Amino acid sequence: MQLRRAGAVACLSGFVALGYEILWARRLSDIIGATALASSLVVGVFFLSLAAGAARLGPLASRHASPWRLYGQLELGILVCILPSFFGEQLSGIVARALGPVLLLPTAGAALKACLAAVFVAPPSFLMGGTLPALGQAVVSAERLGREGNTIYGFNTLGGAGGVLVTTFFLVPVFGMRGGFCLLMLGSLALAGLGFLFARAAAPHAAPRSTATSSPRRSPEVAAWSAGLRSWGLVAALSGFIVLGLEILALHLFSQVLHNSSYTFASVLVVVIAALVVGPLVLQRAVLDERRAWQQVGVVLLLGACVTAVLPRFFVAATQGMSPFGGGAGGFATYIIRILGSAALVIGPPFVLAGWVFPLVLAGAGAAIAAQRLGETVGRTWGRLLGMNAAGALVGLVTANHLAMPALGLWGSLLAWCVVLLASGLLVAWRTPGRPRSFALGLATLACILVAATSPWTLPVAHLAPGERILAWRAGPAGVSAVLEQHGDRRIKWNNTYSLGGSANAAQQTRLGYLPLLLHPAPRQTAFIGSATGITASAALRDPSAEKLTAIELSGQTMRLACEEFRPWNADLCAHPRARAVVEDGRMFFRATRDTFDVVVGDLFVPWRSGAANLFTREHIHSVKAHLRPGGIFAQWLPLFQLDALGFWGIAATFCAEFPNAWLAIADFQPGNPAVALIGWREGRKSAVLGPDPAVLARRCATLGSSPELREPLLADPAGVAMFLVGPLRPALPNDVPLLTLNRPWLADHAPRVQRARPSRFFTGPELVATLQHIARGAPPGPLRPSIQLGQWLYAFSDVMERQGPQAASAWYDKNVTVPLPSRLFLVPQPERMSWPFSQQAGMFLLRRANAEARASTAP
Repeated sequence: MQLRRAGAVACLSGFVALGYEILWARRLSDIIGATALASSLVVGVFFLSLAAGAARLGPLASRHASPWRLYGQLELGILVCILPSFFGEQLSGIVARALGPVLLLPTAGAALKACLAAVFVAPPSFLMGGTLPALGQAVVSAERLGREGNTIYGFNTLGGAGGVLVTTFFLVPVFGMRGGFCLLMLGSLALAGLGFLFARAAAPHAAPRSTATSSPRRSPEVAAWSAGLRSWGLVAALSGFIVLGLEILALHLFSQVLHNSSYTFASVLVVVIAALVVGPLVLQRAVLDERRAWQQVGVVLLLGACVTAVLPRFFVAATQGMSPFGGGAGGFATYIIRILGSAALVIGPPFVLAGWVFPLVLAGAGAAIAAQRLGETVGRTWGRLLGMNAAGALVGLVTANHLAMPALGLWGSLLAWCVVLLASGLLVAWRTPGRPRSFALGLATLACILVAATSPWTLPVAHLAPGERILAWRAGPAGVSAVLEQHGDRRIKWNNTYSLGGSANAAQQTRLGYLPLLLHPAPRQTAFIGSATGITASAALRDPSAEKLTAIELSGQTMRLACEEFRPWNADLCAHPRARAVVEDGRMFFRATRDTFDVVVGDLFVPWRSGAANLFTREHIHSVKAHLRPGGIFAQWLPLFQLDALGFWGIAATFCAEFPNAWLAIADFQPGNPAVALIGWREGRKSAVLGPDPAVLARRCATLGSSPELREPLLADPAGVAMFLVGPLRPALPNDVPLLTLNRPWLADHAPRVQRARPSRFFTGPELVATLQHIARGAPPGPLRPSIQLGQWLYAFSDVMERQGPQAASAWYDKNVTVPLPSRLFLVPQPERMSWPFSQQAGMFLLRRANAEARASTAP
């Protein structure tokens, strides 16, 4: 009866603990940034604290008069220690204001971020480390650790899988971050209550102890057990090293074919945790002596080496050469189910085997206690083993993410883990003389044959289209970034699924930088968030008025590839005397920096990418505004081809809450693949309402138009720039759209569902055209308004051209466009060498129409 109670409590405890870990990962990305280093700090602090808690609190559980009461006290302590997470933003804001520049330093910044992570994660994690030893001390006999202990451990792991699933897919989307914390804290409160309730019921009875007859501390038996405990402790550490390192590599593996949202991360993680459940739940029915436990550890490790040897090749084959996964999925739910099924097929077997080791450690330790009749207690034994396991996991995290990935890449890292499994399996097998050695040698030989046959080192780092080749690549904690080239078009591909711009559309990318710069009278200090290839940011280096450029990029790998492979297109940004490249999360940079800017440009962030939605929250927009000089401009570009109408209006309403004077602008005249900008002005000293100034635009276009590098005719003239402007945004906002905040970053959960919706619900085509026309009606009278109206006509014409073809578009143009095209914009020398913001068909039509209008106007 007590064991069943403990199993149920352990299941709920695992649910709550992994739910907290998911929320911590998201909350700490708000506080210390969303870089790979920041994510590793959160996980590292969690496991370090877990190890310390298990090692320190396990012996305490052995001495405690009521282990159930101790368990209840630990859960209450966890509940109290979670409270700082509610005030994380405020606390980190105080730190940023006091020590902001330190946060941006490589070494000191990492140390300070680690301290911040420790403040939120370490205390509750330390207490969590003592919960399983306390439960075990309450209901498990030390010599039955392999059976009863694995029952509790298995249910605890199973609850963890449920916690990841429910927290990611239900609690956060429905209740937000604070609501999710509150519900999990209610779970902690319920667990504490159960602990005290069961303590009262068990008060008349002694807690289960070892049946050993003696336990003198200095007896030879205890000394022998101490040596045995050290051996099993080393295997426990090896188990943690293998499992967490392999988990990190598995997440990197599936990042190559998934769209890398919080949902896809959680789906793969659920499969990993569910596979780890198999070992303890099977071994709870087994009766093993210590010798057989050692034998099985060796066999499991060597079988794991065999499975890991074929894992890279099998993954590539199962994903059709690493093609982005999920094509043809009937919707979001179908997509998630396919991820779960594919992950179970590909990484389920290695994790079942890797997860079998620690349950064997429990079985072996329990068998040793029973055989030698030692006076060991469950709390002390289990605490030490869990502590070693968590410490090994921490080393596995660091080794896989920060040593193996940069040095060996993904395939090399998986091969390294295969070698670790192989070597450790042989070493363990050698402890058991006789026949098991021959069997171990056979498995080791098979693993080597499989490695040679599958040759993972020959696998490509990215899926290649016909005619495409890899010029360079880098791997690291952020994944795999590669520079691909096809027919002269060079682009960076991140994790095989996400293109970060390329040389073929360099003109459009540079235009994203030019448009905000042209609206400011003197953009001397500029910053670009999300520089990627650096092409957009290079607009500031091509602008004579810009004196200093700060290019901020989340991934150091991407920044290095941009510096090395895109110098002809990004004006050699990394070596330019007026430029500074910063590897940091954009949110973190603007919380920490003391610099102020005239123009800040946010590039096209894909909203479903994990962590990206925080760059659209009110807190971030407010932080950017605080670093603008009077009259400064913040322009945030949005990929409407990845947003639905709700997502767009949510971002727009949030932006307008900080910039009531915000305007909307378009990137080009291609409604099927649209990008728009939200442009806001910080109030100046003289005027509280700002917007596009025709006089400023005329001066700036004259300056930029004199540059021989400019190949954009529309950007050399105020009328051409005005065609990209739409109008004031605030009057068009719907009334019922919720704002985006760090507490309710609903776009992070909404955008991935939209991205996988069938049919697509992106904010494109006729719906977008009608919205832009509605906004444009609010453009104030003045010299820019006719060009704004012409721009809207041309945008609608381009939509008809994309959807219905040239004939229908020509008829629409004749019927609706009532003003001539500006000859000075379209009749330029060598127009074929210019960059036009139109599709080829629409551009050719407009050039011919402009020529015809010019000839008609000069005819006698």
